[in-house]
Order: sequence, then C-alpha cells, then structure tokens
Amino acid sequence: MNLAQWIESERKKRDMTLSQFSQFVGVHHQTITSIVNEPDRVTVSLPVLVKLSETTGKGLDKLVAMIRPDLTDIDLRKDHIATQLSDVPEAKLELLKTFLTGIDVEIDLSNGNGDS
Repeated sequence: MNLAQWIESERKKRDMTLSQFSQFVGVHHQTITSIVNEPDRVTVSLPVLVKLSETTGKGLDKLVAMIRPDLTDIDLRKDHIATQLSDVPEAKLELLKTFLTGIDVEIDLSNGNGDS
C-alpha cells in the first residue's frame, strides 16, 4: 500500500471527505488532494508525515516506508533521533533543524562539560 492508498483508507474509515481529513490532520486541503491524486509527482514533507502520524497513530517509520521503501531500516523514533542529533557538530545542526521542522525532538547541545 502506498501513502495515497493509505490516506484514502484512513479517510474512508473515518467517513470523511478529503477536506475534512485535511482539517483533521492539520494540513492544507491541497496537500492531501495532491498526495492522493498525484502520488508520483508530489514530494511529501516531513512535517506533513509527522502530522499524519500524530493524528492517525500510524508510526512515522511506516509512513516513510510507504513513500520510500528503501528507507525501512531507519529508526525514526524521537528518542533515537534526539540521541543521534546530540552528536552532530553545532555548525551543521541549524541545517538539520530546518529539515526536521515539525518534529518535537529535544537536543542536548552541551558537550558534557557545561559548554554549549
């Protein structure tokens, strides 16, 4: 099942229109419509996947696997992401923060001796 099929399944399970499902998830109607109607042409952002995951209870890793089956071995749990990000050099952290906008991850920027 791809993401478009899954969204349709979730929408129908909840007896919602695409517009209602978009409001439920908290994204623009055109975002969901594009994913459903043009799944091969749309790039789904991480914040949209996070909202889908949080509102439906479907694991983020499962949603990512629907659009990128080659990434199924990546651990997307928040605690794992936070651990990995704590090891990223501060210079590269801003770029990652931009990419990860929408994920609630706390990052410990201290290097162990009280310095940030």
